[in-house]
Amino acid sequence: MTEKKTTAKEAAKAAGAKMPADHAAKVEASEDEFVEITYDGFDLRFERDAVNDFELLEQANAGAPFAMFNLIVGDQKASVLKHLKGDNKRLGMDVVNEWLNGLFEAIQAGN
Repeated sequence: MTEKKTTAKEAAKAAGAKMPADHAAKVEASEDEFVEITYDGFDLRFERDAVNDFELLEQANAGAPFAMFNLIVGDQKASVLKHLKGDNKRLGMDVVNEWLNGLFEAIQAGN
């Protein structure tokens, strides 16, 4: 009989070793259906499928991020909008698009 060799990674995992914090994902999967991320000072939780929804991404990419933005920020919408407003108390579409793009980059970096 041939005995299966155990890799160092498998042995460490079996022994209960934890990944160093600097290698840990920034985005945490919760219940496999949700993404939880702290971004720009906001703790966000949304369905994992939302960031993979073609129609929502198409709208956001075309400069109409409303549905994607609302889905992601949820009940924190008013706080996020207030945070993003400029000195003139107006909220530019470019600011919202930039914020969403940064969020997507953070999500991708954590996966």
